[in-house]
Amino acid sequence: MIEIIDGIINNDLFEIDYNQDYNIKLNNKNYQKFLDLNNQLSLEEFKKYLIENQNAIYTEINNIKSEYLYQSITHGINHNIRVLLYAFYLSDKLNLNTTDFQIIMDACKYHDVGRHNDLYDEKHGLRSSNLIDKIVDNYIYQNQENKQILKAIIEYHSIPDSHINQIIKKYQIEDEVRFKILSAILKDADGLDRVRLSINHRLFSDLNPKYLRLPESHRLVKCAHLLNSMFIKKVNKKIK
Repeated sequence: MIEIIDGIINNDLFEIDYNQDYNIKLNNKNYQKFLDLNNQLSLEEFKKYLIENQNAIYTEINNIKSEYLYQSITHGINHNIRVLLYAFYLSDKLNLNTTDFQIIMDACKYHDVGRHNDLYDEKHGLRSSNLIDKIVDNYIYQNQENKQILKAIIEYHSIPDSHINQIIKKYQIEDEVRFKILSAILKDADGLDRVRLSINHRLFSDLNPKYLRLPESHRLVKCAHLLNSMFIKKVNKKIK
């Protein structure tokens, strides 16, 4: 769906007002309580960021091995791209090194490959983690710690934060601080896209900002609403 990113960058998606869903959700008590509504990243700011990083973003999207993805409107390619965009931004703001950045990009692409359906399923992260060996082939995974962290954050993304010590022990993670940062990025990026599950649906939101872990994630909530509205409009028009 490179066309949608092109649409954002080239302005042709700004002809429509995409604020409706976000404006509805502003009356949500969780948004009022846990978001700084005056400190949301604007779509224009996000667009500028996309332009500045256009080539790198396109490279990551074009390198998605779509044959492994779960085929679904809810958890398929469009979801993976949006999660990737949020994580790309968060990784930059946290100054990740090249290796950790690649781990996050791969996690965003393949965190749902183990899904069997679109229902709530804590085990899909584990199933996705178990498939990683046959999907990723970047040289960084010759380092076993890198591969273990990728698998660990993928399994961890679908289970409660309270399981963190079990995951660290299971995958024999040596650098716990590194794991916690990377897992927070994936969990938050995936969580931000929960807005798609309740878009244009009263003031309830499937995203509760209370559970976002990173300060920069809180700034992306408005963008998450607007990007989902854009994707819906463009997908419905069947972009060629």
